[in-house]
Formats: sequence, C-alpha cells, structure tokens
Amino acid sequence: MDLRVASAITLFLSLTLLPGTSCVPSPTPTGTTTSSPESPFALDRPVAEINLDASLNEISGLTLLDSVTLGAVQDERGRLYQLPLSTGQIASVSDFHGRGDFEGVERVGPDLWALQSDGDLFLLDDDGEDARKFETPLSTAFDTEGLAYDVARHRLLVACKEYPGDGLDGFRAVYAFDLETETLQPRPALLLDLRADARLRTFKPSAIAFHPQTSWWLLLSSTTPMLAALDTSSQYVGAWPLPEARLPQPEGLAVLPSGDLLIASEGRPARIARFSYVPPTTRSPD
Repeated sequence: MDLRVASAITLFLSLTLLPGTSCVPSPTPTGTTTSSPESPFALDRPVAEINLDASLNEISGLTLLDSVTLGAVQDERGRLYQLPLSTGQIASVSDFHGRGDFEGVERVGPDLWALQSDGDLFLLDDDGEDARKFETPLSTAFDTEGLAYDVARHRLLVACKEYPGDGLDGFRAVYAFDLETETLQPRPALLLDLRADARLRTFKPSAIAFHPQTSWWLLLSSTTPMLAALDTSSQYVGAWPLPEARLPQPEGLAVLPSGDLLIASEGRPARIARFSYVPPTTRSPD
C-alpha cells in the first residue's frame, strides 16, 4: 500500500417563503463586506483524503451512520452506500428507490432520511431497501441539495441551491420539515444574505450541517468551492474558500464528534477529505 494512502487511513481512524406567500423575511440585508473571521477549520490542508469507488463519482450526500460508518447517496438513483470511515470502500449498497436525483442523506436517531432535488423526502426502512415518500411544496425550481437534522427543534433542514422563494431575491434559503407534523414550514428557517460578503455572489448551497462546538450552521457551495457559516439566529458569520484542486465539486458534508469536517466531492475519482477543527484556545501563536 502506498505510504500516503496508509497515513491517510490512519488519520481517518484517529481523528421564505414558498410561492404565494408575501411576508418580509428576516434578517434584513446587512450590507457588503469582504472580510471574515479566521476559520476554525484548517481548510487549506486536509489531514486525510480517501478516493472513492467509481460508482460514487457523482456522490451528492453524506452522513454519519455510527462512529465508524458513513452513509452516502449519489445523484442518479435512490441508492444508499455504507462506507467504513477507515477506508472509504463500499461495505454495502441498498436500493430504496429507482432513478432519481438524490442530493442529501441524514441520520435522525434510528431513522435515515434522503432528499431529492425536487424537495421530496424519503424515510428509509431499517435495511435501506424501501422508503416512504413525503412530498413537499418545494419543486425542482428550488433545486434542494442540502439535508441536515436540527436536533434542538426535531426537524429536518432543507437547503435550496437556486430559487429561494417569493420575495427572497438576493438570499439562499433553508426550509424546515417538522418531523412531528410531517409538514414543511412555509417560511425559511435560515437565510443566507448573498450581499453580506462579496465572495457569496456565486454561492449555491450543496450541503448543510450543524457544528456543535461553534453552534454554527455550515453551508457548502459546489459551484464555487466554499464553506459559509450562519449562527442559530440566521446571522452571517463568515465564508472561507476550499481547495478546489482537491475538492472540485463539494457536495457532501458531515461533522465528526471531534468537530472535524468530512467533505465529499464529485469527481473522477470522487473523494472524501477530512479537515481539522482547531478551537481558538488551542491554536499555536503566529
């Protein structure tokens, strides 16, 4: 085995408004800035990288199934892949739907949910081979690509890559699906103001995840490889570029218990990279 690959494996182991509504969204535009606080993630130097099997060249969603296993989907078929964190090799494959553009996957306790680009959600059974479909008022115009679990409110968050909803030009929207009522809330749960930072002009969300250590909602952009952060009140925190040579089309995002990030990128080959979380109190002085 190549020494670099072996090292990477070792490190991996150790380490709105919907159409027809008219309410004014919050927050209001905050003006344009070009600066962000220092990133708490070492995004310029992944501590590990793993290339994926060719069947995952179109990887589009990532979640932690347990402490040693990842779940992934790709955007051509309703198919769940299970990948050991240690190698990234495919351990099992389960078909829960036929052809479809599946863009997100998220574990919620014992349950597993998948997101299609038209806004429909799928609740998978225990073996991942069947799914119950939930239609939402979202559509392909929204191009829903990100799926995350908001544990504090017991809801799924759905990030829209394109159309944010009526009256929301200049924003990217994240809607909430209430898991108790099994309904989508009509107003966005989070809004990213693209005018808050000049670097956000081409930002199109492809994934979303909560980072407990910072209490930030992290949004990934695939068209311009970038990571942005909002706080829990939807206020803009900052945005930071990703290494495009390593992650040409980042589509999947998961947060490890340590606070480290796993980012999956489409490609030939597709790959998963791990980036360290570096709390301010543990950083070395310049």
